[in-house]
Amino acid sequence: TLLRAAMYARAEQTLYEAASLHPEPIEAYKSLAICKTLEGKWGEAVSLWKNCLFLAPTNARVHLEALQRLGGLLIVEGSVNEGRHYLHRALQLWEQGGGGGASDGASDGATD
Repeated sequence: TLLRAAMYARAEQTLYEAASLHPEPIEAYKSLAICKTLEGKWGEAVSLWKNCLFLAPTNARVHLEALQRLGGLLIVEGSVNEGRHYLHRALQLWEQGGGGGASDGASDGATD
């Protein structure tokens, strides 16, 4: 619908502005990736999730979420082997306890 498209466009503009102004724009990039996914712009969402991996290499919670979402998107897009690679990395991180568990996710996961 046209209204929904206008809302996404406005949200994207606001999130891009937030990303450019904040010294740690990871939350804005995560929100942008989700927005692009909901719009069906999976290629753009994949790029944004990859940015999240790059911007938060020591934040286990963000890393796990990005790996899971990236893996799923790639499989849906048809890049099955690449998607499996990211999902396998997510599983390894989760098995190592890197998902944050029951905590509120406020820590950056860099405790080791």
